[in-house]
Amino acid sequence: MRTFDPEVRDLVERRISEIADGIARAYGGSAETQYTRMYPATVNHAHETAVAVEVARDVAGADRVNERITPLMAGEDFAFMLLERPAP
Repeated sequence: MRTFDPEVRDLVERRISEIADGIARAYGGSAETQYTRMYPATVNHAHETAVAVEVARDVAGADRVNERITPLMAGEDFAFMLLERPAP
């Protein structure tokens, strides 16, 4: 499960376990869940992104820079780096 908000990821992980346990208990059983966190969403930092936007405007012209792009859930290794160091 990939989300833009770490609190939502925590909620999803907890609810999957709670729901599986509730369904299992309803039938007299038990459930064990294993939730493995893999790739986080790539989330650019605001300050560094603003710097990159200004540089792009200087290089390509303001009319060629679209800074209002809808966030995507593309995954990549770069997301792990952004958890440690800010970047555009």
